[in-house]
Amino acid sequence: MTDMTVDVQKALVRAKQNGFVLQDQHDVVNMGNLAKPRLLTALMGGATATVYNQTSVFEYDLTEYTPAAVNGKSYTERGKDIEKDVATTKYYKIGSKGIRLNASPADAWERRKPGTNDFLTTDDVLADQVMKAMDAFDIERELEYSSLLTTRTNRTAGGPFPQYDFHQDILGAAIPGATDIDFSSVGATPLRAIRLEVEKMDDKLAKYGLSASGYVCVAGSNFFEAAFEAEARRDFTREIRGSLDLATMGVPTFDGNGFRHQNFDSGEADVMFIKYSAKLIGAAMIDTDSAYLIPILSGQSMVKEVYAPAVTMSTVNQMAREMYSWFYEDEFEGVTGFYEQNKLSMLPRPDLITELAAV
Repeated sequence: MTDMTVDVQKALVRAKQNGFVLQDQHDVVNMGNLAKPRLLTALMGGATATVYNQTSVFEYDLTEYTPAAVNGKSYTERGKDIEKDVATTKYYKIGSKGIRLNASPADAWERRKPGTNDFLTTDDVLADQVMKAMDAFDIERELEYSSLLTTRTNRTAGGPFPQYDFHQDILGAAIPGATDIDFSSVGATPLRAIRLEVEKMDDKLAKYGLSASGYVCVAGSNFFEAAFEAEARRDFTREIRGSLDLATMGVPTFDGNGFRHQNFDSGEADVMFIKYSAKLIGAAMIDTDSAYLIPILSGQSMVKEVYAPAVTMSTVNQMAREMYSWFYEDEFEGVTGFYEQNKLSMLPRPDLITELAAV
């Protein structure tokens, strides 16, 4: 690295305990912006399932379709009555999440912008705080989706609002245990076993009158490696008919907002496997031996997002927005900002997720 010669006013050179101060300058190392995993948000979310409430309670009408069947009758009879579908209304409280930021005169006092000789300003500090706030809400959304995927519950982030078990509440039953997929026994056919789970999912979709454009298996590291090895072995026993030869090529990847996700299509399982090993706030999103089979719904979203209005003079009982922000400026305290999001992420059809476990 070449030395950098800088001309800094010596009167302003002062050692401080915190922050960049006006002293000897070195090349800046930028640790941001944060690469945010958004795989689950992309796979399970969508604008088609967004609801903007005027209150903090969401009324969800659940109707179970019961098919009708004709019956044999005489010419003088009129046939059997069709059974009427009855809707059940579920009530869910919409939680609130927020974050506070501040840029005070002390944050910029006698400090410089990293990598430059320019004075830091409170606007610079504020811009950095706003970026962090937006990152925080993006991360929280992915965490919400991870909670829905793995436990079928909403995430409260430590707030005072209820946590709902949507599988129990909507379907009246506990979440079934994971389906074991045998990758280790001699003669095991794990990809075929996963294909059977896909066929079961097709039956569930038919019950809802839905269709899928494909299936994705979001897998932890060990599950993904085992599935990839099984598909690679399969390539050795058949003619290669496409450009992707898993037996001889590296694992394909795609970029998702700064994260490289390994993935491959399995013809036998009729599923795209995606390795998801991201960690947020120190915790893995998916257990290394687990995987979750989900359909890519045609014209629908797996997750419904319901927003509630903020409780202020100008917004109370009004149509909700996805995000609220307020900023106040004080001559001595600087600029203080608040971001608020009042949202419930829920699973209307929690049985369209199948958990798998590598054994």
